[in-house]
Amino acid sequence: MAKAVVTYEQNRYCFTVLLILYLLLLWPFSKAHGQYAVPRFSRLSTEDGLSQTTITSIAQDTTGFMWFGTWDGLNRYDGYTFTVFRPSPHDSTSISNNSIRAIFVDSRGRLWVGTDHGLNLYHPDKEIFTRIFRKPDEPGSLSSDVIRCIYEDAKKRIWIGTRGGGINYLDNDSLRFSSFISTRKGNTIPLENFVYCLETDRSQDGNSLLAGTDGGLYRLNISSGNYSQVNLPSLRISSAVMAIAYESDSVLWIATWDQGLIRWNQKKNTCRQFLFNPADPGSLPSNLVTTLVFTPSRELWIGTRGGGLAIWQPGRNKFQRLVNDPGNISSLSDNSISSAFVSRDETVWIGTQIGGINKYNIRQRHFKLYRNIPGYPNSLSSNIVTSVWQDAKGNLWIGTRESGLNMLNPRTNTFRRFKAYSTPAEGLSSNAITSFWQNPSSPEILWIGTDGGGLNQMNLRTGKFKVFRHETNNPSSLSNNYIYSITGDKYGRMWIGTWGVPGRGGLDLFIPSTGKFINFPHRDKDSSAISSNAVMKVLCDSKNTLWIGTKGGGLNKILLYPPERIRKIPGTIRIYKHDENNPHSLSSNDVYAIYEDTEGVIWVGTGEGLNRYDQENDEFVRFTLQNGLPSNVVYGILDDRQGNLWVSTANGIARIDKTGDIRVYDKNDGLQENTFYPGAYFKSSSGELYFGGTGGLTYFYPDSITAEQQYPRVIITSVQVFNRKGVRQSESFLSGKSGTSRYREITLSPSDFMVTIEFAALEYVSPNKITYQYQLKGLSDEWIQTSASNRRATFTNLKPGDYQLSIALSGAPETEEHGATLMIHVLPPFYNTWIFRLVIILIITGLITWLFINRVSALRREKAQIARKAEEDLFEERNQLRTLIDNMPDLIFIKDRESRFIVANKKLARIMGNRTPEELIGKTDFIYYPSRLANKFYQDEQQLMLTGTPIINQIEPGLDEEGKPAWISVTKVPLKNSKGEIVGLVGIGRDITQQKLSEEKLIAQAHHLQEVNVLLEERQEEVRQQAEELQAQADHLTQVNKELEKLNATKDKLFSLIAHDLKNPFHAISGFATMLSRNFSQMKEREKLEIIDLMNLSAETAYNLLENLLQWARAQTNRIRFEPERLHLEEVTRETFEFLSTTAHKKRIELLTDNLDLHVIADRNMLSTILRNLISNAIKFTPEKGKVTVSASEKDGKIEVSVTDNGIGMTEQVKNKLFQLEELYTSPGTSGETGTGLGLIVCKEFVERQGGTIRVESEPMKGSRFIFTLPKADI
Repeated sequence: MAKAVVTYEQNRYCFTVLLILYLLLLWPFSKAHGQYAVPRFSRLSTEDGLSQTTITSIAQDTTGFMWFGTWDGLNRYDGYTFTVFRPSPHDSTSISNNSIRAIFVDSRGRLWVGTDHGLNLYHPDKEIFTRIFRKPDEPGSLSSDVIRCIYEDAKKRIWIGTRGGGINYLDNDSLRFSSFISTRKGNTIPLENFVYCLETDRSQDGNSLLAGTDGGLYRLNISSGNYSQVNLPSLRISSAVMAIAYESDSVLWIATWDQGLIRWNQKKNTCRQFLFNPADPGSLPSNLVTTLVFTPSRELWIGTRGGGLAIWQPGRNKFQRLVNDPGNISSLSDNSISSAFVSRDETVWIGTQIGGINKYNIRQRHFKLYRNIPGYPNSLSSNIVTSVWQDAKGNLWIGTRESGLNMLNPRTNTFRRFKAYSTPAEGLSSNAITSFWQNPSSPEILWIGTDGGGLNQMNLRTGKFKVFRHETNNPSSLSNNYIYSITGDKYGRMWIGTWGVPGRGGLDLFIPSTGKFINFPHRDKDSSAISSNAVMKVLCDSKNTLWIGTKGGGLNKILLYPPERIRKIPGTIRIYKHDENNPHSLSSNDVYAIYEDTEGVIWVGTGEGLNRYDQENDEFVRFTLQNGLPSNVVYGILDDRQGNLWVSTANGIARIDKTGDIRVYDKNDGLQENTFYPGAYFKSSSGELYFGGTGGLTYFYPDSITAEQQYPRVIITSVQVFNRKGVRQSESFLSGKSGTSRYREITLSPSDFMVTIEFAALEYVSPNKITYQYQLKGLSDEWIQTSASNRRATFTNLKPGDYQLSIALSGAPETEEHGATLMIHVLPPFYNTWIFRLVIILIITGLITWLFINRVSALRREKAQIARKAEEDLFEERNQLRTLIDNMPDLIFIKDRESRFIVANKKLARIMGNRTPEELIGKTDFIYYPSRLANKFYQDEQQLMLTGTPIINQIEPGLDEEGKPAWISVTKVPLKNSKGEIVGLVGIGRDITQQKLSEEKLIAQAHHLQEVNVLLEERQEEVRQQAEELQAQADHLTQVNKELEKLNATKDKLFSLIAHDLKNPFHAISGFATMLSRNFSQMKEREKLEIIDLMNLSAETAYNLLENLLQWARAQTNRIRFEPERLHLEEVTRETFEFLSTTAHKKRIELLTDNLDLHVIADRNMLSTILRNLISNAIKFTPEKGKVTVSASEKDGKIEVSVTDNGIGMTEQVKNKLFQLEELYTSPGTSGETGTGLGLIVCKEFVERQGGTIRVESEPMKGSRFIFTLPKADI
């Protein structure tokens, strides 16, 4: 290959020059682009996960995975993600080398990978490799570690082509090799031992192999081992043979390095050589041919080095060339092709030298395209197709957004382009084509609607145009120049839908015989008028009912009157609008498409779905995203001969059959793009359907589009526990069935609380359109829906048991062929097994028996011990209780039913004046307290013993140990015997005298603090009020400061702009004056006049700037006089026109008036200033030959004046900056005019001085309209 690389570098410059020459020669001899569809490739590169962009080999395994060899590892692809296999220094089961040279899947489903260092056999169950290396000392070893190709013959024998080691035969059982090596004498390795490709020689009954080598084409006789060069008739192959492919059993194609492509008929023993010819665009694109592959339809794809791809078209006996276009991401990513492969779904995979992977599905060819090719005149003039029509002769007319009209002649298959003003007197009026129509009775006339250029009548015989436009003072002219749709009724009348504005536009009736238009506009609160002036689509159906779709106004149905009845209304009108509370109403008020199918059913495309009109119930049936549409924005509707509906949307095309089943197609299926254009749809007389969009024109015969849904097989790609790959597996973990998922059954331990199963449908055309569903039987019978971006199912904390995970495609049959099934066994924890439970039961039973016997004996012994111990404990407890009671600081006592002391502690005895507690026994309170107090104690205690209600913390007077009065907190509770009878009471008392004194002191302090708090709150309120006053003053000062800073900044900006804009005209005057003074005598009279005109223009610019500044300054200082008077609006406007006529004349701009015969109350000078600034501004931003119109109307008791131009318009961001002094926005005019932006500020202030308002309406490239109001003068 070293030789090949050098050759490529040497020929690279030459080939580039020849390729440019080929492109220059191609177009005059080529047919219209679209007759032979150019494949649109999708690209895969490192951004998608590919390990490296040099693709050396491609294969597909029996499961359906795609495999790609690169110079940096082996890649497996499932349609979404790449899994990369690279060598690991410490893992002998990893792949042997990064540089992959060959990938092959044999008849047993085994994947073989050849590298620059060793042969590898892949084991999918564990994702490991068996490495096979050359071992010179061992018989049956490989002859070379550098593998270049792998091949299996019809007898299932594996052959290995190596670099320098010739051919190796692999014994499938022993994995031992037999080598076939050329042994010619010499110091160098014979070139025939460098083998690039192998193929069975079908002319030798399968007993020989053909080998493509560095030394040419060789034949190996398997029986004899003879290895000899093949000599072709009349042609000697002296360069390397890179690929071999059989077209049939007797016809062989041979790809050579530097000798082009050779077709060898072995049966006839003839050969034909194909070489690159720069003068023949149908020749081979390069002589460096690298790879060959046949498609299922036996179409040969040829890869070259530097020349891109070539497709052999035997019917034309030519090659179709496919090369990289830097401006087209759907072209080849690189012109150097290194590998090619066709997968089972008819996807062609192209590996490139530096551009990664390109893929193209052959089924996309059912959709054909007409597109613009830069520098290729015989293609569409633009890819933005807005309208389509076929005339009576079969010519196809295609309108574009801004690039004029195209006519495709089907007989010559050539395009002819028409552009606006190509012949000013008779040419097309606009390059923005929106609609077509032909009257069947006048097939020589084609009517063309334009966006801004009015209606065009084209005579197809002469090619001349006649234009109908809106005329301001002609009510019988077209109401609006923006035409979006045209249709005709059975009376031969034309109905035109325009994109109107309030008061003008809407629906127009045109009588070609008279050349006059009748306008039927929208009128507020008039039920007999159409619902909106913004008409998107008009259609007259087979019953002569006119349907009108509007933007924002819904759908209008008009039962047309005959010609003699039409006056102010065209017929009986019924309006349909969206009602959010009525599911059978129109789905949206934005109507883009209306279509009558072959059964007479009316279909309506809106911004919120497709609607079928139910005439019987006068309601609509909706189809939306929920029903399967790719988008709710429907732009076009057509039906085919089988009754299927085809709908173009903002996101692809949908096919709806009679059962309501929807199939979606997008650009991956071969469409021009996913976005289509409103109104760009047409069905030809032969049934061919056309849909235009942002990427060209898609056309097809519906019968050629496969309607049956192809469902790829779902494969489980990964099982992860705790989000780590690998699980405990049973013996049947792996599927033994070829071509199915390797995951069949898994076993989880109790600690595996989370498991994630990843899956993919091995679909390579539109994998992201696939939706999945899965169900885990044993957990739930519910099917969970998921998208292509979330192809995983995660389960946590599964209970022990058996589960069956079923994965399928949404809508696909639930069969093993399409879905995947995984059995999941969750083991119970060891303590939940029956053996463990039985052992535990036996142990517990024996233990209980032993414990019972021992317990009975122990109880007998303990009973006697307890009796003795009870007596001892009772005596001890009494002593302890006595000690505890005597040493407690509280007063403790027990009384009997008569309130006599039967127990007392020492402290109580001391307070009562006794030396010991025994002296209190049997005595009552009457001995120690006054009779009144003692009687109260007695009554309370008797009541307690009678009711059983305790006395809790009762404050009673008493004595302390010194005999002084004290306060005692007493708690007394009833004392009950074993029968529950009250036999006395137990009391406890505590001296709380100090506590009472502290409480009284705290109460006094609280009263004092409350008084102080009141005084503090009053003072705090005074401070808060003072603070608020100070804050208000500070805020006011801050605001004043900000306003002063803002005014200073505005002043500085204003003076800067004025100084800058004044400097330009004064510099110009100075420069021109200097030029005149120095060269006056040498100048011609015409040159002098031109300079004087320029000086005059600069002076006028300076004057206007100064005038605006002076007016604004006077307004700011209120020194301008305001003297309103009754003025004739047209008179003031004409004066302003005269003042600006010179400026307008220089740009050939027409100044027009409309309905100015009105009187207003205004200051004449201010009104003149307003008009002068607005008209001057309109002239500034209107291109040459434009129009500026001043119009007026009465509205809400005032006069509304409009200054309208058809200039460049402005964005919403620019509109928001107008009338803002701090912004002072300005931009150069269409002829480079400058300004300060101060004029609009002056206009705003002067309008407001009149008591009016001013606003602006504008869209980029559609002109601007300034509207201001003035008081109306009484008649």
